Amino acid sequence: MAVAVRSRFPVARVLPYLPTPAALLIFWYLNRQHLIASRPYWQLVALLVGCGIANVIALMASRDAPPIVRINVRAGIAAISTTLIIYTTGWGPMILIGFALGIAEVIHTEGARAFWPATLWTAAGVLAGQIAIATGVAPTMLPVDVGNAVALGGFICLLVVLKMFATAAQTAECAQDELRRQANTDALTGLPNRASITGALDDALAHQRASVMFVDLDGFKEVNDRLGHERGDAVLVEAADRIATSLGRSGRVGRLGGDEFLVVLPTHTPQQLIAIADRILLSLSEPWTEGGAISASIGIATARGHETADHLLDRADGAMYDAKNCGRSRWRTAV
Repeated sequence: MAVAVRSRFPVARVLPYLPTPAALLIFWYLNRQHLIASRPYWQLVALLVGCGIANVIALMASRDAPPIVRINVRAGIAAISTTLIIYTTGWGPMILIGFALGIAEVIHTEGARAFWPATLWTAAGVLAGQIAIATGVAPTMLPVDVGNAVALGGFICLLVVLKMFATAAQTAECAQDELRRQANTDALTGLPNRASITGALDDALAHQRASVMFVDLDGFKEVNDRLGHERGDAVLVEAADRIATSLGRSGRVGRLGGDEFLVVLPTHTPQQLIAIADRILLSLSEPWTEGGAISASIGIATARGHETADHLLDRADGAMYDAKNCGRSRWRTAV
């Protein structure tokens, strides 16, 4: 569901830019009716267009910058632009919600981490606007003391709105992280699933030679049939933990499905690979919590030249079946 929605036209990203053309029409009408500070309409148009261009430039220029720099550049330009626009009308304290429109896209794209920079830049913009009114630089349609009180109340409401934006962004981030985790994790064992572990193999082969171990549990079917699927699942979870513990930081293990596991390792010497396989076999030979006799047959293969992942896995799979045919609970290397 989330992926389908994300693939459609990004309406949410366009919304923050829609007020600009709407403001052109609104300012034209209000200026004609003398409901905003009197000034030539072309100046308002130039201000709106200039601020829009400034925000686009800030977005493009900071695209490759570190996150904290990018957030502050975008939030700063958005706050400055909004301050100039709303305080030019003479109704600045009354329409502070304009800051929410300017900052919304920053929080939407940068997430909850943009809340505090956005808040600080917004506070600076409101303070600068009120100082400009008090010193006569900016026009005002309200008495100064009334405008200050309205600005304070408006800023508090604005903080609530920005916090809601940040909370919504954080909720969306958490949901996406959970979906990503579920898409790459085996639900039973917590290990990387087939797609994730084979993707890790592809990455390893793209950067350097890699070795794999095809681990198939021996005796699992008998235990699963005798004790039931619930206890069989417990055996798989324990087997996953034992294999991962045996590897330590020397490689990654994922579950391909059923009682099959795939170990992906960086380039090792044959002796190192054999030592790792022996550790896995020794770990699996220990008594099992659920009872039964469980061991494993392991097929070992090391990539040759530009060998593809599929071909490498086929060789490891063949070596694993050689180990099974030779009596199980052992390893064999692919030829």
